[in-house]
Amino acid sequence: MTYYAYGNTERIEGRRLQLTNTDGSRTFGEIHMHENRLYIFEATVPKGAPSPELFQQSVGFIDKNGVVQYSEQTPTPKELPDFNKVKETLARLK
Repeated sequence: MTYYAYGNTERIEGRRLQLTNTDGSRTFGEIHMHENRLYIFEATVPKGAPSPELFQQSVGFIDKNGVVQYSEQTPTPKELPDFNKVKETLARLK
């Protein structure tokens, strides 16, 4: 582990960490809890690539039974997830 610290995203507190893997790739992770929901962000890039948090463009939700209710990953960092579908899923899971 090369980095572990407090962080906040949109004023939601959590923890950030970065790992340097044995092959030189780097993995970035963030873990947040908001309104009894756990949010986990993860990105891995090859050795020598720009910082992995630049490439996070995925969204997913797991219900209280551990079943994936929504998962989306965009093909490039320039494309954003479908936020209308994200909002619909969150509303349904409340």
